[in-house]
Amino acid sequence: MPIVYSKLQINMSSITVTPQVDMVQGDNGRGLDITIAEETSNINIETISASISAEKPSGLLVMLEASEIRKNSDDESIEVFFNYGEQVGLLLQEVGVVQCQLLLEEDGNIVTSFAFIINVKAAIGNIKAIESTSEFRALKELYQEFHSKLSILEYYMSQFSDQIRLTSDVYYGNTEPESTLGKVGDIYIKTADEGE
Repeated sequence: MPIVYSKLQINMSSITVTPQVDMVQGDNGRGLDITIAEETSNINIETISASISAEKPSGLLVMLEASEIRKNSDDESIEVFFNYGEQVGLLLQEVGVVQCQLLLEEDGNIVTSFAFIINVKAAIGNIKAIESTSEFRALKELYQEFHSKLSILEYYMSQFSDQIRLTSDVYYGNTEPESTLGKVGDIYIKTADEGE
């Protein structure tokens, strides 16, 4: 099935109304076609890269690389395409407002658009959620880091326990020690009486 594009027009230099587009939760056959609607004659599409930085309703951040950048010969506008269905699907996993910005980068110089919004609408019917490999990978790395830290913590706890076992208290006096004087392993040194 071909990708169905949702179209959005943005302006990189000013904003009057926040651009919005509606999409359906869980779609992975959907692409995004963003038109930069202003003078773009100084932009070389051969040397520029584009990406979307987005924050999902849960607060999770996602970054998507553009699949294609085209310059329209009629009006010199630039179209940026995000047509990797699964990638765009990452934006559509949660119902709600996804805050997005378009980033254009050339030779280390970055220009960021004003925010635009993707309104993710609930799908009617029973659909499976799309597994996010980026989120899964991050969770897996966090889990591995936790276990490496846990093993270090367990090592130090065992060292501490051994140290506690080796610690003895030393008591002294000139009388016979009382049986309740300390714990097993404590040392009592009997000193001579002053008269002896």
